[in-house]
Amino acid sequence: EAITEFRKAVRSMPEVLECYHQTGEYDYLLKVVVRNRRHLEQFLVETLTPAPSMDKVRTSLVLNEIKYTTAVPLP
Repeated sequence: EAITEFRKAVRSMPEVLECYHQTGEYDYLLKVVVRNRRHLEQFLVETLTPAPSMDKVRTSLVLNEIKYTTAVPLP
């Protein structure tokens, strides 16, 4: 039930562009977009960390896009 509530909360967050359930140390990877550092802080403190079943957050910032494609290299 807690997982369902967390996923529902994430779906309602306009800043979240993508959310992936994954293996490893962290259960979810979220790709978010914010206006600036202040908006990021607001999102983390007021929106994400109060979400149901939220335990810890590890934040990384993209400094530069090196490659982006949606093409799938299959024959």
